[in-house]
Amino acid sequence: MLITINLLPKGSAQTKVREPLVEKPRKRREIPDWLKVTLVRNSCDSINFWKVAEEAGMRTQFLEFAEMHCNREREERLAYGGRPNKRVKGIIAQAFEDMMGKASNVQILDWLEKGYICIYRYKWGRESVRKLAVIGLVNALGKDVRETTQDDFNDNGLGGLLTNYYRGSPYEALKDAGYLIHPWEMKTAPHIYENRDNRVAAIQWVVEKMGGDPKTITSDDFHENGLRGVMPYYETLWDMVSDAGYDVKPWEMEMTPTSFYAERENRIARVRWLVEKLGKEVTGITQDDFNANGLGRLLEGYYGNSPHKALVDSGYDVKPWEMARVPFGTYDEKKNRADAVKWLVETLGKRARDITVADFYNNGFSGLLKYYNDSPYSALLEAGLVSEADEEYMRSKQHTHKGKQGTEMPSPPSKGSEN
Repeated sequence: MLITINLLPKGSAQTKVREPLVEKPRKRREIPDWLKVTLVRNSCDSINFWKVAEEAGMRTQFLEFAEMHCNREREERLAYGGRPNKRVKGIIAQAFEDMMGKASNVQILDWLEKGYICIYRYKWGRESVRKLAVIGLVNALGKDVRETTQDDFNDNGLGGLLTNYYRGSPYEALKDAGYLIHPWEMKTAPHIYENRDNRVAAIQWVVEKMGGDPKTITSDDFHENGLRGVMPYYETLWDMVSDAGYDVKPWEMEMTPTSFYAERENRIARVRWLVEKLGKEVTGITQDDFNANGLGRLLEGYYGNSPHKALVDSGYDVKPWEMARVPFGTYDEKKNRADAVKWLVETLGKRARDITVADFYNNGFSGLLKYYNDSPYSALLEAGLVSEADEEYMRSKQHTHKGKQGTEMPSPPSKGSEN
């Protein structure tokens, strides 16, 4: 029927014709042969008993010979037509079961075509049937099980199974069928990392796969193992391994984030951790100690490669000249030179005018004394500890390079420099 609508002013002969709306028939997906066979063998719920009986070669009559004196025995046959009773159904069902045990896939498909057997509904409630269907799908696809997608299920008549029993997750279906895979190994796993347990399991899996040491994990390890999807949930690699339950300090990671040291408290914690780990006097800590323990970037970026500055910033009361390696340029500043000389005098407990060259050399201040041409008097004078009146006394023999016995005093090595 055509519907005519006049869209023009009255008197116009032109009209617009609209075709009637016709509902398009819903296209039903064709069930693949492998699934038909699987379901018939494991989930067939409708048998055309009479056709099955014929296929089985069973007689479909019930006869009684009328002759009273016939020597032939009464012969019982299956009654044909009508609805079979329970006894007859049992006989035919047993025959069908025997047939199924011997039938090939081609024969089963032929029976379906002829209408001997029908599949009105899938018995997905039966766990064994679900597993067989999923296994059959994997075998039919012939590709890596990890590449199985929702489309594979939908295109093979298993969309309802996936939706109703596995929440639309190919991974859940494959796992239920007995495949030993991890969710993050699936080619398409868009939502699995919303679950923290899945994230933790994925991180632990990568750590174990890469040798078991969480401190050595890198971003590439996650990318190369198909786990880049877990990374957006964390700001740093340390956040990842920490959330996964590993007891690792941020600075123990080989890939410590650059922004980590922007916080002073993080720098302090890192330096204190190093001191505790080394177990030696802070004065003996060197740049090599920082480098060997993954703190080279920290020392260079925030302390100009000076362990002393790092230690002082972390709360350790240590003078630069107490360090095994005196920071480069320490004695370029007059105040530092004066403070060092005062510290030496106080430490030795001697009168300033009695300090000798040997005192400087034996206490690691040979480098300092070189600023004064090896003259203790000049060093003490600049520090304000002696006056010009002490010069003659201090320049006497016992205050030069000679020892008390007049022997030449050996020159011990000065403290090293950090540069």
